Amino acid sequence: MASDQSFHFPPISNGMDFLNSAVGQLVDGEEDHSLKYAVLHLQAAVEILFKVRLVDEHWSLVFKNPGAADRESYERGDFESCGTDATIERLQKIVGVDVPEKARSRLKKLARYRNQLQHYGANRESAHAVKAVAAEVLDFLLVFLEDWLGPSPESEEFDKYHEILEDVRENLTSIEVLVALRLKRIERELEVVGIERVTGCLSCGCWTLVFDALEFATCRFCQRTWMNLSLLPRGESFPRRVEDALSHCTECGEPTFLLEMEEDGLYNSRGRSAEYEEPVKMRRFEVCVKCWEMIFDSGHRTPLHRGAKRSSD
Repeated sequence: MASDQSFHFPPISNGMDFLNSAVGQLVDGEEDHSLKYAVLHLQAAVEILFKVRLVDEHWSLVFKNPGAADRESYERGDFESCGTDATIERLQKIVGVDVPEKARSRLKKLARYRNQLQHYGANRESAHAVKAVAAEVLDFLLVFLEDWLGPSPESEEFDKYHEILEDVRENLTSIEVLVALRLKRIERELEVVGIERVTGCLSCGCWTLVFDALEFATCRFCQRTWMNLSLLPRGESFPRRVEDALSHCTECGEPTFLLEMEEDGLYNSRGRSAEYEEPVKMRRFEVCVKCWEMIFDSGHRTPLHRGAKRSSD
């Protein structure tokens, strides 16, 4: 009878395996299950590799509450670890890793994709949206791996680590090319639409969300459609009359396009599953499709065109 094989995956090798799997799913597959595993494995890679760097700094930093960290619990792997937000914050404040706001927003969006899959499945995001977010996460992760992580040349993990890193770098180029080619095709459509009617998409983050009408806006990249909450109060399936709009522009008096914004990125609350219990703070955001200006809850107004600060960044 064959002896039982050991189940041993060093953390850094484990994270790189998940990373390699995620990139393979993104490059090779268009099926739903491919994107599902791409999201799950990429988020797993991010969590593992980020925490490997925290452990390099000090093992207690991966505990949810470092002040209550116990070495014996750590050695057993029997403890509650820190979440995505706390991990990123500790990398920034303690380790000194530079995490730009845009990268942080995409990392949080990826974590939300994963949480949605685990809670109730995901049926709202398109393959294009997932790939656009994943490409930006991978772009940041490569910089992180090159600057802040990596086994020593004497380590048995050294060769495999750098082989996977090179594969990820090459495959990321392929993903970015696909995204760029699609964006180039869409830009020709947007020239006809008029760039003043375009802003950052609330789903994929690309500068391709078009306000087609007062009732709805559609992203030309990921094909996600966003309904006007000013005409679509909770509990109603179809837009009410324009005359009954809930919000109006303070400048021209016309009905506005009302959205809701999460603290860490844009997200229309229509369609959020009641089963999904992740607490998210929301604040209102509206667009006047006559003045073509974004109106924030602070009352600040900014032009809705490429020259303005992108709402998706």
